[in-house]
Amino acid sequence: DVPDSAYIDGQVADRAVEALGQLKGKPFFLAVGFRRPHLPFSAPKKYWDLYDRDNVPLPAHRSFPPNVPSYAVHKSEELRGYNDIDDEGPISDNKARELIHGYYASISYTDAQIGKVLAELDRLGLRKNTIIVLWSDHGFHLGEKNLWAKTTNFELDTRVPLIISAPGKKQNSRSDALVELVDIYPTLAELSALPIPVELEGKSMAPLLSNPNLDWKKAVFSQFPRPWLYKGEPKVMGYTVRTDQYRYVEWRDFKTNEVKARELYNIATDPQELKNIVNVPGHVSTIKDLKQILDKGWKSVLP
Repeated sequence: DVPDSAYIDGQVADRAVEALGQLKGKPFFLAVGFRRPHLPFSAPKKYWDLYDRDNVPLPAHRSFPPNVPSYAVHKSEELRGYNDIDDEGPISDNKARELIHGYYASISYTDAQIGKVLAELDRLGLRKNTIIVLWSDHGFHLGEKNLWAKTTNFELDTRVPLIISAPGKKQNSRSDALVELVDIYPTLAELSALPIPVELEGKSMAPLLSNPNLDWKKAVFSQFPRPWLYKGEPKVMGYTVRTDQYRYVEWRDFKTNEVKARELYNIATDPQELKNIVNVPGHVSTIKDLKQILDKGWKSVLP
């Protein structure tokens, strides 16, 4: 039961508020990095008290689905490094609820710190001339598919929060366009009327801030090695292409590039990615198209 500043994120917010006071009146770039809701789920008591653990829902699908290659799974090593979590075996319902409760508390704690920074931006009269981007570095599993934390190519690990507030742009709108974190740099450059370096692999999202319904990228990409804790070169790399309807994954030998396993999910009908349909008849042409996109890379999907 401590003030927000007893933990690192509260101290970061306080330092950001202090920095804004020092930077006002001149052009500035300020990066503010909060750790929560990353493990460990530590936050002041008042944020835990916002939630009733008995009412914390457990994931509907807590077992790893069949017909999915072993490369796609991991043993939740990041979570099992803590001394109150068994090294192997299922996580009990009580422990799962405690963890999810902690995740919720951590989110609320970080949300309050973001609010503190934004409130100071408003108090100083800087909002009308300031571009704000809120994003996360990765997603998170909370027991879905018996996975905890990150390090997969599934939607829950590769999809992140992304909010952009920019002067003169459309407010309170949402876009279903496919975008990537590599798009943030060119977006900030365009919004700031700065040159966009030609070597960037991203695409400025600025047009979407005026028209969220524009035709945009046909696909986005991600990749992750397996095993991720392997010392030295990874044995295989999972390359992923995600369209508005499908996620296609190829697990390739890191040295020979030989495809060792594949995955295909129809996100439109199977949003939780429980059915790997890569070997189900009727998807040959879809797989061919997605593989072509994956092989051609990011330039082939630009609007």
